[in-house]
Amino acid sequence: MSEQESHPEPVLKVSDRRHFTESGERRPGVEARAFEERTAAAAPAPPAAPPPAPAAAPPPPRQQRLAAREITLLGLLQDLYATCMMQLGAELQPGQPGQVDLEGARETIDLLGVLQQKTHGNLEAQESRLLEQALYELRLAYVEVMRASARVAPPPPPRR
Repeated sequence: MSEQESHPEPVLKVSDRRHFTESGERRPGVEARAFEERTAAAAPAPPAAPPPAPAAAPPPPRQQRLAAREITLLGLLQDLYATCMMQLGAELQPGQPGQVDLEGARETIDLLGVLQQKTHGNLEAQESRLLEQALYELRLAYVEVMRASARVAPPPPPRR
């Protein structure tokens, strides 16, 4: 006998934990089983001695910091402005030139333009000024980058 024939195949047991059948009907006994699993998992642990208080609390994880930050229209406008500037080649770090994405920059500027049209008359004075200033600066920067890239790129060869 070979080595493979002397070892029996391992037995694989599959437990279907889906709550519904293929036809979409609830499986029998699922509600009771799911409730028992939730209550067993939520059972309180025996009280333990409280841990000593740390001298300084560690900073919260990034997701908690982001969730704690209030989301406002001003923040959205600032984020879109920064994104567009990066798409236009602004330096992320001093000495490292950014990469130009003219198509992405154009789409971001268009998005800000749509926001300006759709929110006309509904913005606070500060929000309106920021949106107008951002669009003005980004449109000027876009034209400058377009002109600079046109000067650098050689003209296409004539077709015959």
